[in-house]
Amino acid sequence: MDCICCGFGAVILMFILTTGENAKQSKEIKNKLEKTVKKTEDKLRKETQKFQTLKSEVTELEKTLQSLLQQAKKSEEAKEEASQNLASTIENKSEKSESLKTLLEKEQELKKQLIQIEGEVDQISDQPKGSTGKAVIPFGKEGRRQYLTGLKVDGDRIALLVDISYSMLSETISGLNEYNNITDPNKLTSRKWTRVLDTVDWLMASMECDYYQIILYNEKAHFALLDTARKWMPSKDVTLAEKTSYAVWNTIPTGGSNLESAFKLAATLSPKPDNIFLITDALPTHSSAQVTGFQVTGKERQRHFKSGYKLAQKHRFPINVILYPFEGDFNTAGSYWKLADQTKGSLFTPSPNWPN
Repeated sequence: MDCICCGFGAVILMFILTTGENAKQSKEIKNKLEKTVKKTEDKLRKETQKFQTLKSEVTELEKTLQSLLQQAKKSEEAKEEASQNLASTIENKSEKSESLKTLLEKEQELKKQLIQIEGEVDQISDQPKGSTGKAVIPFGKEGRRQYLTGLKVDGDRIALLVDISYSMLSETISGLNEYNNITDPNKLTSRKWTRVLDTVDWLMASMECDYYQIILYNEKAHFALLDTARKWMPSKDVTLAEKTSYAVWNTIPTGGSNLESAFKLAATLSPKPDNIFLITDALPTHSSAQVTGFQVTGKERQRHFKSGYKLAQKHRFPINVILYPFEGDFNTAGSYWKLADQTKGSLFTPSPNWPN
């Protein structure tokens, strides 16, 4: 009986111990599950907040997209209207271009007639003639200087360097923009360019020299008449002078300017020039000093000018500058005055009605 009671008691004791251990494990598992559930709930709450934020952003983006689509539609309508206006403007300019072309042809014909009449008058009156057969403008005896302009004209061989860059069409940037849509032949009627051409003719008629040469330059330099490259033209050859004048009058300004290239080409003449007349409007935009981009800064223009300045001093060219100032290039006048002064030349800025 005692053995049975002891065995039964042992069984009960084992049961009690086992049940307590299982309860402890169940409590730990429950705690872990509760923590896991809480973490999951927190994560779900955060993801829900993110979702709401993204949803709001999508809504804003949809509103922005609608606004952009409306703006694009308006821009397209404006573009269509602008295209129609441009077509109308081009048509009007085309009609005006034809009229300008007709006027230009009449002007050239009148100039030829005027030259012929002046020649006949000179023969009748037996007055002195210049290198082109036109009436010579009188110069003072001492130093052969024309005191009205202050330009020195002494020397047996005179070279004219004419800037034919795009800026020679107008005195202002806005004026240049107007020529962007004008056909090339009609650019020859530009007021500024016509004044430059009249200046060339005036110099050809006024210079008292045995020989002369004309060099045109923009980004590169070349002789006005290719047949006379690197040769001096006799001032008494009227036919050659007329051909030269015609070539200059039919030159359309374009591109940038390289003063250094003009001086280099002048240096190829033999003998070297006794005097140089430089007709320009602004500091150069190109030289061998550096590569120039689409836009040229003031400092870059100064470096380009310095290259030409050094070359003029090296060859000891006397430089007389006829300057037609261009808007916004503030260093131009001072720089060219220094060039003229250091080379024993002069600087002249024409009045609006000069040389007519």
